[in-house]
Amino acid sequence: MRTPNRNKTLNRFYLSKLLFRHDSRVTNTALNIFPHPVGFGSNKKAEQHLKKALEINPDGIDSNYFYGDYLIDRKRYDEAIVALNKAKAAPDRPPADQGRRAEIDKAIAMTKSKI
Repeated sequence: MRTPNRNKTLNRFYLSKLLFRHDSRVTNTALNIFPHPVGFGSNKKAEQHLKKALEINPDGIDSNYFYGDYLIDRKRYDEAIVALNKAKAAPDRPPADQGRRAEIDKAIAMTKSKI
């Protein structure tokens, strides 16, 4: 039995989380950009697509959180803190963002402990 490529699994994970959030502008635009199902196959491709999401919604909580989460996975902790703080400063979309803000706080604390 073949083991799935870790990069493809992670990249599909990040994009699926990004696409199916509550910001319809990001979701609709992303669905037009990325065919479904998606597997980038490389971290370079994943980063390109996450940066494209930031171009679409530069101040969004989701786009910044998932980019920060990706940067943590790549051990780029200083950059991750910047992205996560930007996500934390994003405007609220109650009640959808309560859980996301808790995830952001947890990710920031974990990342600071690794620096």
